[in-house]
Amino acid sequence: IIGVRAEGALRLSRADRVQTMSTGRVGFMSSLASSHVDHLALGETTGIVVPTALLSAQFGLISSGVGLVPDTVLTRAASSMWSRMLIDILRTEATNSHELVEVEGALLAMTRSILRQLAAEDLADRAAQARAAAAQIIERRHRDPEFTIDALADDLHVSRRQLFRYFSDAPESAGAALLRRRLVSAQ
Repeated sequence: IIGVRAEGALRLSRADRVQTMSTGRVGFMSSLASSHVDHLALGETTGIVVPTALLSAQFGLISSGVGLVPDTVLTRAASSMWSRMLIDILRTEATNSHELVEVEGALLAMTRSILRQLAAEDLADRAAQARAAAAQIIERRHRDPEFTIDALADDLHVSRRQLFRYFSDAPESAGAALLRRRLVSAQ
């Protein structure tokens, strides 16, 4: 979980999108998918590392790589609180393990609350974005005989099962879209 505190900005990038994160915003970067963060200007960033095993229900939300967390009062308050907590820990060099456990618990609770906001996003919108990204990949790679649905899922950084979920309400499946594109090229 990363945040921009003072002046500056970050660019969060993954295979299918790039998002700019300005001062006061919070984003996440997962080690579960290929992604990277670029610093666009001088400024302070803060961050905490949260083991995915501790996120339980939020695990699936961050598995796609990077992204912005919705800009809400909770997110901004938590970002500010993270910064203060992390600075206080560094300044006091807390040696009391009980205090550190309490601080870690508070940070984890805030992280879970913030990531829960991602689940509230419109699932249909997420599926539409995934289908649009899939269409671009199919357009680019359909001539490759080694390109399969599994390769498409890998390119989107989702499981095969999640890919099928994204296409469940679509007029055609991912496999049908790939086949149709190949047939058009063959004609």
